[in-house]
Amino acid sequence: MRFQNLTVNEGLSMGSITGFEKDSKGFLWMGTAEGLHRYDGRNFKIFKHIENDPNSLSDSYVTCLLSYQNKLFIGNNIGTIDILDEVNYTFKHIDLKAADPNFDNAIEQLIVYQDRIIINTDGAGLWQLDTKLGKLQKLEITALQNDEVKEMGMNNKQLLLLTDTKVIQTNLTSSTVLFENNKLDLTCFSPYKNQILLGTTNGLYTVSKFYKNLQKLNLPPKKRNLSSITSIRVDKESAWIGTSGGLLNYTDSLFSLYRTNTLRPFSLVNDNVSELYLDSD
Repeated sequence: MRFQNLTVNEGLSMGSITGFEKDSKGFLWMGTAEGLHRYDGRNFKIFKHIENDPNSLSDSYVTCLLSYQNKLFIGNNIGTIDILDEVNYTFKHIDLKAADPNFDNAIEQLIVYQDRIIINTDGAGLWQLDTKLGKLQKLEITALQNDEVKEMGMNNKQLLLLTDTKVIQTNLTSSTVLFENNKLDLTCFSPYKNQILLGTTNGLYTVSKFYKNLQKLNLPPKKRNLSSITSIRVDKESAWIGTSGGLLNYTDSLFSLYRTNTLRPFSLVNDNVSELYLDSD
């Protein structure tokens, strides 16, 4: 497999990516700790915070991205969500401190649920944003029991929440613990065919679609750092699995491993795969 690598040599401000998103015009957006990048297939345009300029990012450290209703929602490291109009490229800003003066936490993930944007924060719980009214509200999910959410997902129109030890299904009014195992340190998850893939800091596991029959998958042997799973994305036939030791493809119960090879210019540029994005096109 040939990889096209985009690095600082091609215009990135830095090599570590915090998030990807594709907008309504087909541009690919990338978040970094040094700004927001728009890629048109050839060139990068970089947006950063500019002091005393309200039409710039609130902060250059972008933590997550979401494209919704012709707007790009941009989470950052200081607890603000910037909203970029994808048509005229102007910014609006939503500061969670307006709802909670003590708020001083990074935005971790944004996801759409029932025409609202659910906001996962680093240490300050879950919030919801009514995009029509611009209203913020903190959510109280009883089943979380003060656990921090590692990742959010969707399944059958229900919101799924992953913590260190649990998978919780909720409609924001009631919630159910679908899976719990205090011996695992969960990092990410994704439905895959008739099963659920669970990434952990110590390997990759599967459970049935009913979250039963936990099994650990045998990853390629004698490869360092594969056990720490960072991200899982699924297409029609395969699961793509990011690890701290390379990129895995899982198809028909078989693994293929892709790693950096200095003798091959079209190999991965770095074995530490921290984020994955699947282009629907």
